[in-house]
Order: sequence, then C-alpha cells, then structure tokens
Amino acid sequence: GIALFMILMKELVDTEHSVGLWFTGDEEIGGFNGTKHVFESGYSCDVALLPDGGDRVGRIIRKEKGLTKIIFTAKGKSAHSSRLWQGNNAIDLMYSTIGEIRKLFIPLDQHPEDHWVSTMNLGKIEGGTDYNKVPVHASAEIDIRFTEDMDMDETVEKIRQLLPEGVEMEERRMGLGSVLPEENELVKTYLEIVKEVGRTPEFFDTHGFSDARHFGEHGIPAIMSQPDGEDLHGPNEWVDVASIEDYDLLVRKYIDRVSK
Repeated sequence: GIALFMILMKELVDTEHSVGLWFTGDEEIGGFNGTKHVFESGYSCDVALLPDGGDRVGRIIRKEKGLTKIIFTAKGKSAHSSRLWQGNNAIDLMYSTIGEIRKLFIPLDQHPEDHWVSTMNLGKIEGGTDYNKVPVHASAEIDIRFTEDMDMDETVEKIRQLLPEGVEMEERRMGLGSVLPEENELVKTYLEIVKEVGRTPEFFDTHGFSDARHFGEHGIPAIMSQPDGEDLHGPNEWVDVASIEDYDLLVRKYIDRVSK
C-alpha cells in the first residue's frame, strides 16, 4: 500500500487533485507523535484512505476495538524459601490479583463466534531473583481490547478496587475504537468504485487497533482496506501481486471522483 501511494502521488503532483500523503512510524504504540501530531499541527482532510486493514481489496473495516494497557507492580517481603512464612511472596500477590481481574471478562471458551467482546491478555510478568528466595518485587502488564459496550473508565475503577495492599497500577489509555460512518457519502462512493473494479464490498469488524481512531475523533471517515493477503504480522505474511493492481485502480478512480 505504501509503495502504491508513493507512485500515485508522484503522478498526481502536477494535477489539480486536492490530495495529500503522510507516513507515520508510531501507529503500533498509539500514533500520538504521528497522526495525532499531524492534526495538532493544523492539517486535516475530508476522508482518509488507510491501506492498513482487511485482507482483501473489497473487505472494509467497519469497527475496531479500543485499547488500554495497564502496568501492575507488587511489593512483598523477602525471606528464605525455607522460611517462607517470614516473607510475603510478591509473585503470588500479583498472580492472585490478575486472577481476580480476569473475572471481569468473559472466559475465552464462552466467547460468541465472532469474539466481539472485550478481552484481557496478560502479556508480561516478571519477578523474583532466585528459586530459594521469597520474591519481594513483581510486575505485570495487561492489554485490554474493549468494544463499544464496555465503559473503560468504569472498568478501570473496578480494577483499582480489586487491588490488595502492596499492588499498584498505572493505566496507559491508547484510545477508543474507530467506527466507520457507513452512510457518509464519501464512504458510499468508495463502495460504488469497489464494485466498478470487479470486487464485492464487504464490511467486517476487527479486533485490532489503528490510527483510524484519530481521524474519527475529528469526524473524518477513515476507509481501511488493502490488497489481498493473509497472516499480517505473521511469519507467513503474503500479498497477491495482481490484487495490488486492483487496489491501485480503486484508489485512482476514487481520487479522480472525489478530489477535484
């Protein structure tokens, strides 16, 4: 998608199309110094095309989940493992705390088929220095992906209330999920052109998180689709070269129609 947009911009530079291109490098960590900063610098647009979602040219992301990260630290009391009653195990304290927090979320085996529910992942846990010592410190980090049905402020407060003495937390809210306004005329035009290039438009919801939300916060539809491929971010990631031509034609026709 990036290569395609670079070539396209080079060809449009001498035309009267009102179109711009920006690259950012911090989407994976929130986009605060990238897309958010661009808006704060005074730039804007009527519609954005993001080749950063979906796995087919005609598959368009309708909704994304929001994201927050929480870092926990636990402080216990050190002792020799042969006299563990003289200490307070920080890892045990952390482990039991995470167990209580899990109860706020639907268990994986009870998810609906589309998994469109809020989730919590324990992505990192550290603690201890040796097998024969009661650990005095422990830390953990969780990733919460939340749907529009979860009040994240309320959930964070519930988590705080679950913390026992000795455990503290720091929340890093990345942002709400994005929602594409399907009835927007610029979105409808995109769907029409998808059909014109021989593809069938299809909306779907994704569990990921992108810079699309920064556009949504400004009332700007961010249309996310891309050439055909699979296993994004995985070891077997691939893209169909022929589909790049379809996406190129789609983007060109769309810009011709809406940006003059």
